[in-house]
Amino acid sequence: MWVFGKDFSGEELYIKISLGRPNSNTICISFHKSEFPNRYAFKEENK
Repeated sequence: MWVFGKDFSGEELYIKISLGRPNSNTICISFHKSEFPNRYAFKEENK
């Protein structure tokens, strides 16, 4: 499972996906506005 964040019109979206079973489509587990600020392990911070 992977967790991502995306800024959309000034709002942070929370996206959680899974690859699912072999030879099948990716599965979106969760997709919504973030309820609180998140820190993402691989996101580069603005300097």
